[in-house]
Amino acid sequence: METSSNPVFREPFPILYVADVARSARFYTELLGFRQTFTWDAAGTVQFAYLRLGSTGIGLGARSGVPWADGGTAAERGRTFELCIYVDDVDLASARLLAAGVAQVAPPETKPWGERLTYFLDPDGNPLHITMVLPEGNHAGNSSDTSDALPRSIGAPARRALQEIGVTRLSQ
Repeated sequence: METSSNPVFREPFPILYVADVARSARFYTELLGFRQTFTWDAAGTVQFAYLRLGSTGIGLGARSGVPWADGGTAAERGRTFELCIYVDDVDLASARLLAAGVAQVAPPETKPWGERLTYFLDPDGNPLHITMVLPEGNHAGNSSDTSDALPRSIGAPARRALQEIGVTRLSQ
């Protein structure tokens, strides 16, 4: 049973850090059959892409992209992977993980692409990217996600799934 002290963790997907997001996206889409459903650009360069294959997907993040809150890019930290997990309330999830003694790498922070996220390490030192989608209007972003008619509150992977079947608006 879900309680307010037990945040819902859902929709996990790996994020691979790559040298050139656009090039890697072409590799996965053209050769392996993935579909690109989301990109985020900064300074005219693709920093992140989400690709789907069937009911699952992967993220591609720029190794030299957005630095972690406590300094350093993925390349500078020697990272090639992280696991992203969506939650309903990132601050509640953060508090729960901290209370359990899980090592936090970066405290919750609101990002310009419309998510609030925090980072922790699993017992083997793998980064856990815990994130939530912010309600419309609670961020200033630069995203090529063209589904503004779909509310962000339904979660990014669910939004992408709806886009894939042609749903662009939900009736009220």
